Amino acid sequence: MRRGRRARLVGLALAALLAACGSVAVPERRTYRLAPPAPAAPDPAAPHGGVLRVGAVELAADLASDRLMVTDGPVRVFAYPDHHWAGPLDRLIADAIVTVLRRAQRFDHVKGETDRGDEDWLLTVRVLDFHQSAEGDRWCALATLDLHLADARGRTVLRAELAERRPLDAADPEALALGLSAATTAALERFLVACAVAGVPRSADSRVPGG
Repeated sequence: MRRGRRARLVGLALAALLAACGSVAVPERRTYRLAPPAPAAPDPAAPHGGVLRVGAVELAADLASDRLMVTDGPVRVFAYPDHHWAGPLDRLIADAIVTVLRRAQRFDHVKGETDRGDEDWLLTVRVLDFHQSAEGDRWCALATLDLHLADARGRTVLRAELAERRPLDAADPEALALGLSAATTAALERFLVACAVAGVPRSADSRVPGG
């Protein structure tokens, strides 16, 4: 009799344990893209023409993860759990760069890294920051791009390290993705201003053979 009661108690305990395990919420994986910029009106006074290729986009080592990253202080870095970029971050940023530069309509054509054909200029980028960053008692989205523009002969035309910050109302992954999108666009707009000052686009002396 006692054995039967004990067995029933053990069975009820196991059932309760399984039910409790089954009721634990599984974290939902959420993914984000970079918001495409709105097309801007072309500047007729700015130099136009030529073909620009957006080449390799290199990420700083702490950005190699596909998760949205937070930096709190000079060395501490951590990630939002269960919040990820919708694709490889270097490709998302490269696509955003191509989109921004195409919509600016400064060049006859803006190519991606693997597009066939020749180019007059090659832009390569190293991403130093792409974080939610502490700024005093507030958070901001911080994008720092190290941009290198070379002509068809491989000569440096322009080198610029541009940092852009966008304040965040809350520590929120979606707000961070939107803030980083805006910061990236702003950095590229500053790059275009620097290009105009350097006289780019202009007629190139020669072209780099394409694939």
